[in-house]
Order: sequence, then C-alpha cells, then structure tokens
Amino acid sequence: MVISLAPSFHCNFRCPWCYLSVDQLRDKSLLDLSTLEQKLQEVAPIDHVDIYGGEPATLPTHYVEQLLEVLQKYTKSINVISNFSVVPKWFHRADLSISASYDWTFREHHEKVINNIIGFSRPIPILMLATEELCRVDPKEIASVLNAIQTIKSLEIKPYSTNQFNQHNMDWTVFEEWIKQWLNLDLKFELVNRSLLERSVQKIYNAYSDNHLYLGPDGSFSVLDFDLNDQEYFRPMRDLNEYKQWIANERKMVQQNEFCSTCQWQGHCATEHYRNVKSIDRSCNGFRNLLDWYATLED
Repeated sequence: MVISLAPSFHCNFRCPWCYLSVDQLRDKSLLDLSTLEQKLQEVAPIDHVDIYGGEPATLPTHYVEQLLEVLQKYTKSINVISNFSVVPKWFHRADLSISASYDWTFREHHEKVINNIIGFSRPIPILMLATEELCRVDPKEIASVLNAIQTIKSLEIKPYSTNQFNQHNMDWTVFEEWIKQWLNLDLKFELVNRSLLERSVQKIYNAYSDNHLYLGPDGSFSVLDFDLNDQEYFRPMRDLNEYKQWIANERKMVQQNEFCSTCQWQGHCATEHYRNVKSIDRSCNGFRNLLDWYATLED
C-alpha cells in the first residue's frame, strides 16, 4: 500500500492551479499523531509514504521529528514533496528522499526555488505540473536550463486536472503532444514519464486505485475521484470497507464504460486515477493516443 499523507494543508503561498481552498491553505491544524498511528496500523503493510500538503516545509520541526518516528515504524520509504521555496534543516536527513515541485516561471518565488534546487545537498527528483500555460513553452527551453543543474536527478511531468477550486482549460491531447517533444530530447537526467510509459506498454503498471490511499489533516482516508462536473476532488472514505467497495466500483466502471472497455491498455494505461468517460469523443486521461504512439516506438 502507498500512502499520500498531508499532515497539514497549510502553505506559504497559493498557486493558480491549487486543489485546496484559500481557507485550507491558511489553516495550520496538524494531523493528530495518535490518529495517524491508528490509521497506519489499519492498512499495514505499507510500501511507501509521500508527505505533501499544503507545504511540508512549514511544519514545525518538533512535529516533523515525531511524525517521522511514527512513520518509520511502518515503512523505510518516505518521500517529501515540497515547493522548495523554503529548505528547512530536516530536508537534509539521510533517511528521507526529497522531491521538488517546480513549474518553470509560472509559480510564485520561482527564482528562489531554482536556486534552492541548485544549492541542495544531493540530487533530487523534480515534479512539474503540465498546465495549459506551461505546455505553450518549448520543452527545449526548459531542458536547456535543467540540463545545466547537476542536482536534478529526474523529472516527472504530471498532467493537470480541473478541480473544485480552479478550472483551467486543458486538453489531454495537448499534454500528449508536449510529452512527445520531451521524449525526443537529449536529457542529462531521467525522464520518469518514459519509464511510466514503458511500464504501461508492458502492462506492468496498475492503473486502478486499489493500492493507494490519501490521509489528510483530519485523520480520514480519502481517494482521488471526479465529481458530477468532472472536477477532481478528494472523496472521503468512512472506513476501509467503504474503500474496498469504492475500488470494486471503480474497476466495474472502467470495464463497463464504452471508451475504456474497448481499450487495449485497460487497467494498465497511464492514468493516475480513472474518471467515468461517457463518450469516445471525449479526451482520455489514460493517454491512449500517447501509449499507442509509444508502443510503435517500442516495436
């Protein structure tokens, strides 16, 4: 099981594409650690934990020490995802991996972020969100900057989804074409999207949500889902029984909907979470066209 853990939703600034409300980002409430331990016991064994938010760098140091002590009882694989505008001392701990979220010049304090990445103590993975604005930038321009930074270990480009707090225009086919351009570049770091596509084409990747839970500051489990307006949100789960029923319904939805049921990549496509595509005319967040194209390269 993989756990995405948000001990707090508090953040030091708001991005235009953030999936959290202004009130959530201002709230400094912290997840109760006894509740956390109870939840971890329920889902153990745990393969990996991602700590995100909000912004983990804003967490009090004494709380972080106790938080990590609890987590390390259940897993040795802990990653922190940060906007990297601030780099606290605990980011340098050898028992943690650190990922930096960097979105070119479209995020506040982007110059500070890139300088913090350059000056970090070890190579780190970079996460980039492919918003409509970012996909207008020539990947060669971005790659020329990133190739010059020795502390970049890898780059993963995440697709943007509309959510309940912002709805930017984004066509999945635009994302697919942008990724194709990246795949043709000479990069001095790993492009994670390439390995993800390889796993999908080889039908190793599990596209279902039956191994991934989210845990927020209120101590409740949730899953990523889409509402009736096709906007991404965290759907709370009352308990693990509800989660098991939800993942059974997800699998049934995918196997029955007219788009996914006829797709050769069903269950292995490049989506992070399925939505209920009702028509073959609608774009696909499993990136079927990209997978079809990449499969021809593999042949």
